[in-house]
Amino acid sequence: MMLKRTAYTLLTLSLMACNPTESPTELKWGHLDGQSLQPGAPQFLINQAPNDLYDICLASYLIDELPGVESELEAAINVWATAIGRHIPVNIVVAEQERAQLSQSANQLMKTYYGNCPASTDLVVGLAPFKDATTGQTGASWRIRGQEIISFQRYLFLRDMDLTPGRNAKRWVSLAALEGRPYSADELLETLVNEQRIVFDPPGTSLSLPVIVHEVGHIWGLCDQYTGVDNCNPQHSSPTKDESSIMAASGQLSKLYLTRDDRVGIRKLVQREGFNQQWPETTALVAEDIDFEENDLLYFAFRDIEVSVDSYLLDFGVVTKQSGGQLDIEYRRQGTDGDWRVMGSIPSAKAFNYPQYSYRINAPSGLEFRLTLKLANDGVPKYQYAP
Repeated sequence: MMLKRTAYTLLTLSLMACNPTESPTELKWGHLDGQSLQPGAPQFLINQAPNDLYDICLASYLIDELPGVESELEAAINVWATAIGRHIPVNIVVAEQERAQLSQSANQLMKTYYGNCPASTDLVVGLAPFKDATTGQTGASWRIRGQEIISFQRYLFLRDMDLTPGRNAKRWVSLAALEGRPYSADELLETLVNEQRIVFDPPGTSLSLPVIVHEVGHIWGLCDQYTGVDNCNPQHSSPTKDESSIMAASGQLSKLYLTRDDRVGIRKLVQREGFNQQWPETTALVAEDIDFEENDLLYFAFRDIEVSVDSYLLDFGVVTKQSGGQLDIEYRRQGTDGDWRVMGSIPSAKAFNYPQYSYRINAPSGLEFRLTLKLANDGVPKYQYAP
């Protein structure tokens, strides 16, 4: 692999967008365009050699602000690696860094941070102010000698919510902080690889892990999959974007896994000429069809119930990928084992998309409630009981 380090800028870029223009329509993934995504370019993880450490320099203030962020970074890198039969060893160094000023651009902040990091650094990570709706961003600067990239700098910054508050989120929250327990990198990787888990971002927060996985997807070489952006290579994408993928825009629901589209994208990249020459043992794996079926029921939770005199306020969410059906709100007298009765129903001809829903019921005290969801495609009830 080429020289890592001591970079200063000949080219600068921010990876933000996608506008693919060709078929096949079944493939909605895309690869980055116009940003030196080529075999041997050391600023992209797709070219990381076996056993070569990926060196991350992490701003010290993030340790307190996002407990477990080191595990999230390592797992985010290796969930993409696992999809193509690889593992990237990660070395994280924590460096004292000043918080950004509102006037600083991401590239200015990157150069400042590199000045406080080891010479071997591949990536600096911290918080930066963004003037648009961006939640996270990665970009790079590099030096070229002839056709060879001889040194580079790369950053991954999350939005600094103090300097530039988001539209809905006021602070970041890590999965460890959200669930009140630590996660090792291996535990997080196990979750990302083997579970189809979706988490509801509590009001006023944004979960850091899926944003980091998305930005790391850019560092591997993938582009965005949502409307109104333009960083896709038209030769390696399709006109039909998959806005449910991890490489799509974020929302109230945080997806903690790679979709089939994400997995196809990274495998198609590694099958391009020159991108797998150092990993020959994975050739058969990446050529295999991906056996992956995403759950139709993406999210179903009865989060809370607020009881007042003669009324109840039910807080729940339900999101499906394709199927409609019917959601019944059922009740019975507390402390009994009597039959559940339907208080009200929410039918949907299309997929359910209610990540945060409040349902008020006027009724006497002493009742308990549950939700019963019957999807149109299978007719099998799935229950979620009141907390």
